[in-house]
Amino acid sequence: MVVAIILWCGVAFLCGYVASEKGRSFGGWAFLGFFFTIFALIALVAVPTLEKRVPDPDCSRCGRARVKHYRQIDSKTIYFCPSCVQEYDSEKTLARSG
Repeated sequence: MVVAIILWCGVAFLCGYVASEKGRSFGGWAFLGFFFTIFALIALVAVPTLEKRVPDPDCSRCGRARVKHYRQIDSKTIYFCPSCVQEYDSEKTLARSG
């Protein structure tokens, strides 16, 4: 009985681990794995891997807001911080400053 409970929890942990490797929620899939064991693992194998999102850079001036707003001026994209309105002329500038 104890071995069965350990294996049951192991499958739940395995579901959570596989889910986190696929970019999905560890806790949610571990919960499903605990109650639906092998069915959750099969479903998890069937779902596609999510793309990892790169977070928007922090503003180098205020450090709080994420710089993601932009506007077009003379066919040039200008990015700016929504909090302090600091302007960045390109994504390369954002990468260096953030």
